[in-house]
Amino acid sequence: MRPEHVRISALEKNNGHKKLLYSQMEIITALQHCEKYRRVRAEEMMLKISLKNKIEETLLSLQHLQKLLPKPVIMPEKSIEIREVIKKEKISLEEEIEIIRRKLSQLRYE
Repeated sequence: MRPEHVRISALEKNNGHKKLLYSQMEIITALQHCEKYRRVRAEEMMLKISLKNKIEETLLSLQHLQKLLPKPVIMPEKSIEIREVIKKEKISLEEEIEIIRRKLSQLRYE
């Protein structure tokens, strides 16, 4: 086979040159975006590490504070008394219905 030569017009040459330049520009723009992404990811990683350190410091401070504060004392007797009072205050369902009816009647007259 013999090589064949094809003549390209000036318009086709200019269009091809433009497309080549646009392609180069898009490649450079994509590289810029990739570089910016790498920088942002590195900054994000540094911020995550910093946040983790701050959280650890805060937890240590809270543990130290818990050691300094007095321990609460819960008296079991009071809780038993409260339960007994609640049991005494329970009323029957009929009495509750009557109380609600009285409240409704008061609201009607107001």
